[in-house]
Amino acid sequence: MNKLKSIVLFLLMCLCSCNGESIKELSDAHYEEIRDIQLTAVVTDIDDPWQPFHGFGLISLEIIDSNTEMYDPRPHFDEYLFILKKDQMELYQSLSLLSIGDTVKVDMPNKKIRYFLNEYNRVEEFTPQLYDEPFYHYFIERDLQKL
Repeated sequence: MNKLKSIVLFLLMCLCSCNGESIKELSDAHYEEIRDIQLTAVVTDIDDPWQPFHGFGLISLEIIDSNTEMYDPRPHFDEYLFILKKDQMELYQSLSLLSIGDTVKVDMPNKKIRYFLNEYNRVEEFTPQLYDEPFYHYFIERDLQKL
């Protein structure tokens, strides 16, 4: 019976830890730095850690059109939406149904990101969100950040 109680307690702890509190809206400070950025890019790679990041991952993109060439928030933020360098971008967001070759539009003046999903012939639009700091350390520790 003790073993059953331990299993039930473990499962309850797992359920409680997956409540989405790790995902949050952009703060005013985060938004201030990127409020004018608009760009269109094509997905070149997807790093999906699967668990425990609730469908969030690292999306590598080749920029087609952008009003900004460079943005690197790492010197002053531990959590960030994306990194831009010339014609490359790393986006830290929901992976949704993204595939390599899909188009992503970032429209920060309107606080929107759109995924144009080729395979499903549909568009998904959402408000960008940030994940807690351990999410970013996952990619840093595994040397997955390339920009």
